[in-house]
Amino acid sequence: QPEFFRLLSHAIKKSGGGVYIVTSRTRTIETLKATRQELKELGIVYDHLFIIHDRSEADRICPVGGLDWYQRFVFQKLIYCRANKIDLYIDNEQIVIDLFKRYMPEIQVMQVHNKGMT
Repeated sequence: QPEFFRLLSHAIKKSGGGVYIVTSRTRTIETLKATRQELKELGIVYDHLFIIHDRSEADRICPVGGLDWYQRFVFQKLIYCRANKIDLYIDNEQIVIDLFKRYMPEIQVMQVHNKGMT
């Protein structure tokens, strides 16, 4: 669905909004460069690109107890969205959607099945 995200990102920017890309890809310089290149090739415009930290950092900063390692890892997406005052978040993982609904219901979430980007 890269076309959907291309159109959506341009519409948001045109209306004066901000586009934040938040991904759980492996956090390396190479991944950052490849992700930027992929977004450029797909025509997706954005203001910020955030690749969440590794698992040890996730364990350190997750404020919620009782979550498994993966939930703590992706909880960084919630922390980032709250810190950046993001009011609509789109993800393709049910686990992430469920975490938003449970711990940050003030942020609207939408789940998509995204086949163009990981």
